[in-house]
Amino acid sequence: MIFTDLTATNAETIAWWFDDPDTQRYLGDRTWLYQIVGLVQTAPGTAWNGVTVLERHLWLAGDRDGACGLV
Repeated sequence: MIFTDLTATNAETIAWWFDDPDTQRYLGDRTWLYQIVGLVQTAPGTAWNGVTVLERHLWLAGDRDGACGLV
């Protein structure tokens, strides 16, 4: 299993996952994907919802055949 940071560039490779009705029901559409990419890029030390952000990570999990999940 390989874990890579989710970026706007590699988010394009999995954006089609968010066209699925069940994914949209529980997470949202492609808009949700790009919103979380933006949240992860929020700098540590900034405030979010009344608390100080220490770290944010979101990884794209996969193997040699490609991406298979978000962690």
